[in-house]
Amino acid sequence: MPIIDPMYLYLIEVLHNIDVLNQIVFFVLVMLVCFLVFLYFVEDEAREKIQANKSKVILLFMVFIGSGLIAVLVPTKDAM
Repeated sequence: MPIIDPMYLYLIEVLHNIDVLNQIVFFVLVMLVCFLVFLYFVEDEAREKIQANKSKVILLFMVFIGSGLIAVLVPTKDAM
């Protein structure tokens, strides 16, 4: 019987791949959220459109928060 179960090695690799994908998604979401906040404060027309699509904006912020939590809570490959 091996000292380290191969399933743990597989799970480490899967979590690492999820973390890499999440880093890309988080970067795109940060840019999108910053752009929306900038438009909200600069353009009156954009402010009206953002308020009209409030449910989509709330969904965007929820995905942003979820992605941020995954980025914080998933340990690095070295830590695993």
